[in-house]
This record gives sequence, structure tokens and C-alpha cells, in this order.
Amino acid sequence: MNRRISITRKEPENSSVVQGDPLGDVEFNLIEFLRSLVRRKKMISVIVVGVMVLTAGLVLLTPNIYRSNASILPSGSVDKIAELKSYAGLGGKITSDENSSELFPVILKSRVIMDAVLSKNYSYMEKETEKTVTLTGYFGTDNQDELYTCLDRIVSIDYDKKNGVIRLSTETKYPALSQAVLNAFIEELENFNLYKRRSRAKDNVSYLARQLMEKEASLEKARNNLEAFQKQNQNWAGSTNPEIIRVISQLQLAVELNTQGYLYLNQEYELARRELQNDLPIVRILDNPFLPTKKAGPHRMLTVMIAGVLAFLTAVGLIVIMDAFNKRFEGPDRELYLGLRDDVIGDLPVINRIINRVRTSTEDTRTTETSYK
Repeated sequence: MNRRISITRKEPENSSVVQGDPLGDVEFNLIEFLRSLVRRKKMISVIVVGVMVLTAGLVLLTPNIYRSNASILPSGSVDKIAELKSYAGLGGKITSDENSSELFPVILKSRVIMDAVLSKNYSYMEKETEKTVTLTGYFGTDNQDELYTCLDRIVSIDYDKKNGVIRLSTETKYPALSQAVLNAFIEELENFNLYKRRSRAKDNVSYLARQLMEKEASLEKARNNLEAFQKQNQNWAGSTNPEIIRVISQLQLAVELNTQGYLYLNQEYELARRELQNDLPIVRILDNPFLPTKKAGPHRMLTVMIAGVLAFLTAVGLIVIMDAFNKRFEGPDRELYLGLRDDVIGDLPVINRIINRVRTSTEDTRTTETSYK
């Protein structure tokens, strides 16, 4: 008689293992975690020191950066009513006149200014030798889009909305070059405001100038017509001919009207010219670009320390994960673990070396503990 024997594996009722979660039944033990860190202190030290040395080498190869700063005072007026509405949360756009410096940051970042700055030659001192370079040579590219990106990267423009002050700075590898580039930006801003920036006053002057020329031509034509008619009728002053009197009256009226119009336009033109002088946006420099004497970066010691901390945290996280997998796969799932490990080792040789070091360190630690017992 044959008997069948079935064996059923019963899972604990309060088990926290979740199917498909390889780390579901791993519990965290602080003492065991600290002991694991102590056992693997050599591996942690190697990782941290290696990362710090590599970071130190990289930052030592990075050249010093020198920053030159400047600031521009606000100009123009602001709509106070709109400003009060904005502060009160009632909406409304804060508007300013055309002479305001609020547009300066936009103008400084425009391609008109950038093209002018990129086209200049700059001089700087390097090891007591004066050198001249263009930004194209400094950045090592002649691609226009890349030049814009590189220039935007070394230039910072900050507009303070509270007091309207504009702060500018440039960062390059050479102190004198940083100062020269910042001076170029300010010079090009002044040139743009004087010669290229259009305003209502400038348009008004241009319009009145055209109207004045037309009115002057009309006045000259009216005078010529009156003079020609008087020459044809030399006795026009004592003439009683109604037709002559009518024509003379019309020609004299035309001269008088054109004269009055010309005088009025000429007066308006002179007023517009004076207004234009006052309307020119003035770049009021608070702090001129200075020659930096101390480097602005890189912060080498801080960078190395941060890299060391991150490397330590990474090493600790790696140890936690490795211990969790070791605990989880020492039982019935060992074959799956070995298959996963073989796959990882085959694809990532670096992981293989780390696992071998950890395994050697663990075996040495266990041998030491056994001998001690």
C-alpha cells in the first residue's frame, strides 16, 4: 500500500515579508549596523580618501576665478500710484518713464550689446607680461551661439526691485580681464542710450524737423509767388483793379500764414531739442568696475570636504544594502542571490572588486572574532 506524504510550509501570521520584496524581512539593528561599519572601516576609508584625493586633484587643476563688480544707480521716475497698488495687492503694473533704468538689464543682455563686447580687444597682465586677447580667443570658440552662452555665463546682472540699483559682475581667470569686460558692458550701455535708443522726445524732434523743412519750403514758395506777381504788376500799390487787389491780398495772406506756421514750428522744434537733452537716459555709476585682488573661486577646501562627506554617506549606504542582501539571501533564496551576483559581476567588474574586498574583510573579521572567543 502506497502512502502519499505532503509537506506544507507555513508562513508566520505576523510576517512582514512581502512577496517580491527581497528585503522585506530584514530588520535594522543599530548595534549590528555599527559593528558592520567598524568591520569595514578599511573599505570606507579607501572610498572616502580616494574620492577626496581625486576631488582635490580636479580642483587644483581648476584655475582661479576673479570677480569684478560694479553698480548703477536708478534713473527716471516710477508711477507711484501703481506702485502703491502693487504693494497693497490690488494689482496694477508698475510703469516708468522712458528715461528709467529699469530697461538697463534687458539692454545689457541684448545681442546688440553682447556683439559689441565680443568684438573688442582686451588687455590683461599675466606674470608681469601684458597680453591682448579677444573673447573669442579666451573662450576658445568662434561659434556665435556658444559665444553668447559663454559670455552670459561669466556675466551676472542683478536688478534690485526695492531700490532700483543694478549690480553687475564678471568672472574670468584674469583680474584685469574681468575689469575690462565689465567696463566694456557699461561703455556699450552708454553708447546705446546716446545713439541707438529711441524715445518719444527723439521721435518728436525728428517729426518737427521734417515739418519745419516743409513749412520753410511753403513759405519760400509763397514769397516767390508774391514777388513774381509784384514784378508783373509794378503799379500794384496804387492800382484800383479789383482783380489785382484780390490776388495781392491772397498772396500776402499766404506769406503771413506760412510765416506764422514756420515761427510756431521753429519754437516747438527748439523746445523739443531741449527736452531731448533732458530725455537722454543717463547711466549713473555708483561703483566703477574695480580690479580684483582676491580670487572668487573655486573654494577648494570646501569642495574637498563636501566630496568626502558624500563619499562617506555613499559608502555607508552601500554597506547597508550589502548587509541586507547578505541576510536575506543566506537562506532558501541563496541560489537566486548567487545568480544575481554572477550577473552583476559579469556586467560590472568594478562591483566584483568591491564585493571581493568586502568578502575578504568580512572573513578576516569573523576569523578574528572566533579566535577571540
